[in-house]
Amino acid sequence: MEDKNIKTKLEAWDIKFDVKHAHDLLIKGDSDFKSIKDYIKKFFFKHKTGIFFYNGYTFDLYKQVEAKLLIPNDLVHKILVPNDETKKYTKVEFSVREYLCSYDFMSIDYTPTIDFEKQMIYFNVKTMQGVEINEYYLNMKKALGLDLTCKIERTKEIEDGLNRIYNHINMVLCSNNKDAYEFVLNFIACTFAGRKIRKCLYLQSNERSGKGIIIRDFIMPILGDRMFKTNSIETITKYNKELEGTLLVNADEMPIDNSNWKSTSDILKGLITENTFSCRSMHNNPYTQTNTFNLVITTNNNAITLTLTNNKRYVVLDIDECKIGDINYFIEMGELVKNKKIQRCFYDDMIKRFSTLENWYGDDEVVTNSYISKQIEAIPFFYKYIKETY
Repeated sequence: MEDKNIKTKLEAWDIKFDVKHAHDLLIKGDSDFKSIKDYIKKFFFKHKTGIFFYNGYTFDLYKQVEAKLLIPNDLVHKILVPNDETKKYTKVEFSVREYLCSYDFMSIDYTPTIDFEKQMIYFNVKTMQGVEINEYYLNMKKALGLDLTCKIERTKEIEDGLNRIYNHINMVLCSNNKDAYEFVLNFIACTFAGRKIRKCLYLQSNERSGKGIIIRDFIMPILGDRMFKTNSIETITKYNKELEGTLLVNADEMPIDNSNWKSTSDILKGLITENTFSCRSMHNNPYTQTNTFNLVITTNNNAITLTLTNNKRYVVLDIDECKIGDINYFIEMGELVKNKKIQRCFYDDMIKRFSTLENWYGDDEVVTNSYISKQIEAIPFFYKYIKETY
């Protein structure tokens, strides 16, 4: 009896599309070319009038004519097929490029989506007007950085290290503001669990104050590919394919907001609040994708300006700069945040915390000194002049 627990060994051509392997399957010459057809359908997927191509890491959407160019034009093979009636052989030609325009390939239309609980390719049965219809999906989720299969024993040493990280978040990121601290932990818990929070964390301070050691060195290894960090506003607002399938986006060192006609904060509105976003990579067509990520801005400069109509989407934290220059402190913290066991225990804590946040979606208003200062900056010049003069 076949053991279902034995996994088939994967080869390189199973992970990334291999032209030579496709050629070998084509020359193999099945009477119906089933082997090469099945191989093509592992990497090419019809979506409306375009085709998604899986490059081993992600799915890229191409126009049909562009997708065909990913296949060599000489991947064509002819075979002789016996005809039982005439007792003669019929010459049958198969072109891999032209197969992308065939009924067999185009009979299934795939929809891009993100579901962290499902496989890469799956289908659901949907009832429309009393008829059951199969809907097929390409799951763009990215990989978590932790191995959740192993169990971690929470020793006193691990607990002590974990408490020091919590203390750093409370003291440095939140300046011991209880409301801010609770919001930050809830924000992280919801991020880890995949809940969209329609507010953005904003962390502005002088360099080497301790922002990055939590966001970059601690949370990023936990989330792995599910966190994306960038300092390019264009990467976030225009060619934003990298955001797809993530749980957290860290806009680090954003350009200074000089209150232009369309400020950085205004550009980010949709990404912070909307359920979907227009996903686009350079030179490819955009498509609508589920917005699964929360946003954190870390900067040494004035990256956003809160306006009278745009001041509810940001939680502006007070960053305590008391640890700037404390080399020994950051050496010790650096070792703690790299500890895989501490990372795993923090993740478990956040998932446990999330289970208590059934009705929490970040609607709390967190008032900090930095938030008040930014609101004052946003006052129209006329009112600011009166305030400062009289």
